[in-house]
Amino acid sequence: MKALLFGLLLLLSAGCEMFAPGLIPEAGLRELRVVTWNIHHGAGLDDRVDVERIGKELKVLQPDVVLLQEVDVGCKRSDGIDIPKALAEQLGMHAAFAENIPFQGGSYGNAILSRWPIESQYNLHYRMLRDGEQRGLLTVRMKTPAGTLAIGCTHIDYREDDRERLQNDAELLQLVRERGLIAVGG
Repeated sequence: MKALLFGLLLLLSAGCEMFAPGLIPEAGLRELRVVTWNIHHGAGLDDRVDVERIGKELKVLQPDVVLLQEVDVGCKRSDGIDIPKALAEQLGMHAAFAENIPFQGGSYGNAILSRWPIESQYNLHYRMLRDGEQRGLLTVRMKTPAGTLAIGCTHIDYREDDRERLQNDAELLQLVRERGLIAVGG
């Protein structure tokens, strides 16, 4: 079964003019190449943690921004690797990470890699209606040739009962408005 890069990227306004008025050719930024990937703590289909392999796949795609879910920092199962830092170094990018839960002596959450400097980051822990894995929405502001742009990375749970996900969606949309996000992926 082949399935590597699967995700959802939600562009939050037609042409992005409402949220990112600087995203125009005259400002030096004609397009924004965004990749979203649930990396399953760095383990591939062979269950081997191989961060370098992930970096090679990403390098081929030449992204401006990478939105990563299920990311480990210092966890036993991924050999204590700081995955966002390792990928950022391999790709020559900047990294932001936010913990959603402490796990195996480290942290587990979402990460954003950007080819431009990251000015700030914010992590929203969604309100959870049931016991289970804490989910979140990491947002960053990046200093691009078109000015400061904001983007988000999320990991929303799937369950048969939609109540929690719908609650999380409402929180996500509120943060989109408050922080002026041009896109959210996850």
